[in-house]
Amino acid sequence: MVVEKSYADMQEAGIDIIISISFGEKDYPEHFNRQFGYAEKFGVKLLVIDEGLYMRTPIDENWAQKQKSYSEYNSFGGLLLGDEPSVREFDKLRVLYLEFKKKYPEKLGFINLLPCWAGGALLSGKEDEVISYEEYVNEFVKTVKPDYLSYDLYPFVGEFPFVRNEYFQNLAVIREAAARENIEFYSFMQGTSYGEGIRMPTEVEMLFQVNTSLAYGCTGFFWFTWNVPIGALPAGESYRSAIIDYYGNRTERYESVKKCIKQIRFVETYLSNCKCVGVFKVENERKHIDNTNVFIFGKHLIVGEFLEHEDVYLYVVNSSLTESDFISVETKNGEIYLLEDKNTLFDENIETEIKAGCAALIKVSE
Repeated sequence: MVVEKSYADMQEAGIDIIISISFGEKDYPEHFNRQFGYAEKFGVKLLVIDEGLYMRTPIDENWAQKQKSYSEYNSFGGLLLGDEPSVREFDKLRVLYLEFKKKYPEKLGFINLLPCWAGGALLSGKEDEVISYEEYVNEFVKTVKPDYLSYDLYPFVGEFPFVRNEYFQNLAVIREAAARENIEFYSFMQGTSYGEGIRMPTEVEMLFQVNTSLAYGCTGFFWFTWNVPIGALPAGESYRSAIIDYYGNRTERYESVKKCIKQIRFVETYLSNCKCVGVFKVENERKHIDNTNVFIFGKHLIVGEFLEHEDVYLYVVNSSLTESDFISVETKNGEIYLLEDKNTLFDENIETEIKAGCAALIKVSE
C-alpha cells in the first residue's frame, strides 16, 4: 500500500520521478488523489501506468479524457506508453507518442526499449525474422522519432563479480544512436534481485552502473525496483528484496542509492551542457586522448570524453568490481583539475587511486 513515508524516503534519497503502480478501471478517485497528493508534497513526479491506456490504439475519447484527468495534477510527470516493445509495435507507438507529445509537450511520453540480449525474433516480433540490436534501435528512431532513448539491461547475474557480456555493447549501441540523433538517453539501474540468477547488487555494483552509464553520456536514471512490487509475497518469491523492502522499510541499498544520486548531481553540474564525443578503454597502456595533449594510464578504465566549447572533461571509471586502479594522467601543456577535490590543481600530472566501481571527473584546460 502506498504510504506517505515512501514518498518521504524518495525525497530524502533525491528521487525526482517514479513510474507509478498501475491504475486500473476499478481504482477510485481517492486512490489517484492520495498518490498524486503525496507525490506533489514531496516533490516527486509520477509517470503513470494506466492499464486502459497502455499500448492502446486507436486513440478515442476515453483515452483523451483519462490523460486529461491525470494532467490536472501538478505531480503528473507523464505516461508509460510502452515497455520493451518489438518492431511490430513501433507504428502504434508512434501514433501514441506523437499524440501525447502534441497535447502535453512538457510531459514525458515514456517508451522503454528491450535490452540487446533479447534476441532477434523477440526484437522483430516475428518468429521468422531475426534482426540485430542495432537494426532494432535504428528502426525505433526512424519510426517513432523520439526525443530520447531509454532501455533496461540488468547486468548482475550469477556469482559476484560476473557482469553480463552484453552490458557495454548495449550502452554503446544506445549511445551511438542517441549521439547521431542529438537526443538524450536514459537507463534503468539494477537495485533488486529477482527470478533465477539475478543477484542482489552491492554498493560497488550500483556505483559501477551509474558511473559507466555517466561515462557513456547517460542523463536519466531509473532504479529497478524502488520497492518490492505489490503482489509479491513477503518472502519475495520472485523479488527477493529491493531498495525498500516488502514492509516499507529501507534496506542497505537505500544509502547506496543516495550516494549514487549525489554522485549524479555532482557530475551534472559540470557535464550537463557537454557533448559526449567518445568512450574508450584503457587497459594496461598509456593512451593519448583525442582533442588534447593528455595521456592517461591505468589497468582497467572506462573513459568518457566530453566537450564544451574549449573545455575537455574526462570521466574516468574503474571498471573492476574487486580492486582499485591507480591512474596516471599527464599533459604536455595546460592544467588538469581533479574535480572530486575542487581545490586541487595539477600543472603537469595526476596520480591517484580510484576505488572499485568508482570514478573521477577531470577537467583539462589547454
